[in-house]
Amino acid sequence: MLYLYRRKVSRGQGSIGYMFMIAMGLLFILIAFAFIIEDSGTSREAAMEHAENSSIKSQAVVSKSNLENFGLWNDDFTASLKSNHIIEVYKEGELVYAVHYENSTYREDVSRWSTANGLSFGEIYVKCIDGDLNACKFIIALQQGVWERE
Repeated sequence: MLYLYRRKVSRGQGSIGYMFMIAMGLLFILIAFAFIIEDSGTSREAAMEHAENSSIKSQAVVSKSNLENFGLWNDDFTASLKSNHIIEVYKEGELVYAVHYENSTYREDVSRWSTANGLSFGEIYVKCIDGDLNACKFIIALQQGVWERE
C-alpha cells in the first residue's frame, strides 16, 4: 500500500524566506546604483577637464589667427622668456619684438614654462595642438600681451 505523506504547512511560514530574498535583491540594486553614481562623478570630472583643455586649445587657435591678422605671427620667430613677464621675439637671431604679458590670463603659467626658450612659434603651436597646455597658454599670452618693436 502506498501512503502519501502530506507535509503540513502552516500559513506564513515561507514569508520570511521571501522577505530575505527581496531584501537581498534591493541590497544588490542599491550597491549597483552606488557604483553608477560613483562612476558618473569621475566621468563628470573627466568631462570637465576635457572641456577646459579644449577651451584653452581653441583660445590658442583664435589667438594665433589674431596675431597672423596683425602680422605678428611668423612660424620662424623664436621666443625667449625673460623676467618681469616679458617675451623676447627673435627673427633669424635678431631681436625684433618684446612682448609684455603681465596682464595676460595665464602669466604665471607662462613665466614658469622654461621649455619655450629657443622654440619657434611654429614648434610652440605644434606642441599646443599635440596637447601641451602650457604651449597653448603661451600663445594666448602672446596675443594678450603688448608688443613693442625693438
